[in-house]
Amino acid sequence: MGYRTEFIGSLQIDPPLNDAEYSYLIAFAESRRCVRKQGPYWVPDNPAAARVDDDRGSVDDYNTPPKGQPGLWCPWIPGGAAHLSIPRHDGKHYAPGAWLQYLLTHFLRPGGLAARAGMDLFDEFTFDHALTGVVGACRDDTGELWLIRALGDEVVEEVVWPGEVTDW
Repeated sequence: MGYRTEFIGSLQIDPPLNDAEYSYLIAFAESRRCVRKQGPYWVPDNPAAARVDDDRGSVDDYNTPPKGQPGLWCPWIPGGAAHLSIPRHDGKHYAPGAWLQYLLTHFLRPGGLAARAGMDLFDEFTFDHALTGVVGACRDDTGELWLIRALGDEVVEEVVWPGEVTDW
């Protein structure tokens, strides 16, 4: 169950992601963001295999996101080294603005929190990125329409139309 949201647009990443950043952000988005023994930044070597195998051996709480992460699935995926977008495969993407701010705060912008995690995963990260652009979003259950704006290292959401709840 749940609602679906349609998105249009993408964000520019400047400077473009390097190979390590690109690969990590894809694995991060493709893996369930639940509480794990390895911590909130851990990603499986092969997220697709982990999803199929239901890699619960590393999981402390399968249905709870780590503290500070907005949900169990990050909707933002690099569409190339210089673009970030939300794919349209299932439309069930929740808290996209909060997730975008999380990615900026932890992995992309100068002073990114993951830099202090002491994990080899981030040795090649530059933590020097800014995002620009606008993505439009529309919920299918209410029709709410809003914009997600990336302004350097800040995310701003603006409701264009609040939508309306309909009786089923």
